[in-house]
Amino acid sequence: MAVDDEKRRYADTEKNLRKQERRMKELQFQSDEDHKNQGRMQDMIDKLQGKIKTYKHQVEEAVSKSIFSMCYVNFIVFHL
Repeated sequence: MAVDDEKRRYADTEKNLRKQERRMKELQFQSDEDHKNQGRMQDMIDKLQGKIKTYKHQVEEAVSKSIFSMCYVNFIVFHL
């Protein structure tokens, strides 16, 4: 009886060990995927920030040209 109980406990312990090892592998895989996704997201953020900077510069140029054009029109109207 004692030997059977010990075998049963040993089998349960092995089963639990395999279950925990499987869980650890799953968590490690998930962690690796999260790390990869974080890298991808950071790349996307960097690209979007670059686009925002470019668009901001383009808007500033357009506003500057618009102001210059309005000043020119006012100058022409004033001298007519």
